[in-house]
Amino acid sequence: MQGSLRINQNANCSPSLFVQDDIKLTSNLNFSLGLRWEPYLPFYAKNDELTVFRPGQKSTVYPTGPTGLLYVGDAGVQRGGTRTDWNNLAPRAGLAWRPGGSTKTSVRLGYGIFFDSPRFHQLSHFVNSPPFSFQTTINQPFSLSDPYRGQQNPFPYAPPATQAERAAYRFLLPVTVGLSIDPNLATAYLQQWNVNVQRELASEFTVTAAYIGSKGTKLPMRVEENPARFGPGATTANINARRIYAPAFQSITNYQSIINSSYNSLQLTLNKRFSKGYTILASYTYGRSLDMSSLEVDGFNGQNPFDIGADKALSDFDVRQRFVASFLWDLPGPKTGIAKWILGGWQTNGIFTSQTGTPVNVVSGSDRALTGTGTQRANLVGNPYLASGRSRDEQMAAYFDAAAFAIPALGTFGNFGRNVLIGPGSYNLDFALFKGFRFTERQELQYRWEMFNAFNHANLGNPRSNIGAVRPGQIDTTSGPRIMQMGLRFVF
Repeated sequence: MQGSLRINQNANCSPSLFVQDDIKLTSNLNFSLGLRWEPYLPFYAKNDELTVFRPGQKSTVYPTGPTGLLYVGDAGVQRGGTRTDWNNLAPRAGLAWRPGGSTKTSVRLGYGIFFDSPRFHQLSHFVNSPPFSFQTTINQPFSLSDPYRGQQNPFPYAPPATQAERAAYRFLLPVTVGLSIDPNLATAYLQQWNVNVQRELASEFTVTAAYIGSKGTKLPMRVEENPARFGPGATTANINARRIYAPAFQSITNYQSIINSSYNSLQLTLNKRFSKGYTILASYTYGRSLDMSSLEVDGFNGQNPFDIGADKALSDFDVRQRFVASFLWDLPGPKTGIAKWILGGWQTNGIFTSQTGTPVNVVSGSDRALTGTGTQRANLVGNPYLASGRSRDEQMAAYFDAAAFAIPALGTFGNFGRNVLIGPGSYNLDFALFKGFRFTERQELQYRWEMFNAFNHANLGNPRSNIGAVRPGQIDTTSGPRIMQMGLRFVF
């Protein structure tokens, strides 16, 4: 519950420098080297509305606050909550080589480091912490019409405006810290590298084989710093009483740079430049993406706040194999006379996509560990994989064996890994047929017929993955039907 609305003015300075040089070592070997410097200067509020949590330290700005809750002006607390990150050096290097001076074969290599500043909206939630606003969580209140029975009602609420008011401010315990900036917050960075070999074949065909990789380091994540510990008599009603820093604090959201990611792939491409009335571009990717969290959300979205590394697995968006092909074809037709005006000049194009499925995260549907941080995964008690070769109707009725999973016991975390199962694959063709009927040099009637999902193939969505809900393992979503549209356009 929040009792005030405040609008802050925020500031940030983002200087950067870049140098680069291209060196031609030989007639068939080029080398490129660059260096970028991007120091991170933290965002800060001009009115210094900022809260941080530092266990064991007492605030002098708000001396009546609970130990650990600090503000700008307290010892060691910068205006942005963390120190400036000065050592953000990002080298870039590239090499291009034509073996033996070949005009049909080329080899390219590239490597670079790229820094990414935290998103401002993720660093602007200090208003959610006292005394700038007031929020409280009441588990199992007496009633919605009288939630504060036996407690002091803190609303309406007004934050302190003077030094005297700050010194005498009365914190209503337990306090919820909407956001704290970790003192060791560092700038996230991504390393990217690639090696590719390109070869021109006969008839203007070019093939490319490439290895593409990347690694994300010190990526940001919102972590629950004050989860509840399980013990005798633990229930959902006494979560706040079991938190690490109880009874002074409820939830403490800490913004940290602690997670990593990686991506590796083989990429093959075939390119036919437009000639003889047609062009083709086709690509195939075999890759894998790993991370510890795929979404930068407002709160902790992992399973175990005491072991964040246990969530390292396939990314939510991981697609192991993907094939995409596009084409444009000038259809053969009469070259002269009225037949050319009617039957000649037709063109067709299309994009075909086929890929394997995305991961499915099987969850229990409730906070079985009673940590106060959300739902956990399920326990694996059998073989979740059903026989291959089943019909689409059979897959929709049961994509995986839900009986192979069980709800974890209270106080425990699910033993089934994150994103282990893979959902159904998909394919789709978008197709178009069009022609221009020219009357004069400036006047033309354009006709176009387009089909989306030309095969009218219903791609299956991912199955229901909440073991604690109804119909787990079933698929109840599909892609849309075939859509066709025609249009005429007169250009003059």
